[in-house]
Amino acid sequence: MRIDGSLKNVQDPEDLPETACGKLKLVQLRCETWGGFVWCTMEADAPDLLGYLSPILELYKNYPLERLVRVFWMRIDLPTNWKFAIDNFDESYHTRTAHPRVPPCIDEDYWTSRLEIWS
Repeated sequence: MRIDGSLKNVQDPEDLPETACGKLKLVQLRCETWGGFVWCTMEADAPDLLGYLSPILELYKNYPLERLVRVFWMRIDLPTNWKFAIDNFDESYHTRTAHPRVPPCIDEDYWTSRLEIWS
């Protein structure tokens, strides 16, 4: 791949009509940054990033996201589907039903909840 996105070479060129080198290019993405993250879209007519994020800008205004650093990292190899493993740690909507004694200890307003690593 060249800096302009064009192909420098291709695998199995005999499988492509004539030569694809120099003719095929990567699609250019629109990218913007916010909160220390890079946001990309393939839709040319998508709204600008701040317009898209407007519902959460007020929610995160007091968090210096661009200054956050990772303070803990752990790898665990599980013989399971990645989504199954992640879904068990990404939500708490089931708490009131599955763990009825826990909710009094939890801030039920997710807009003001604070997430921490306690393990």
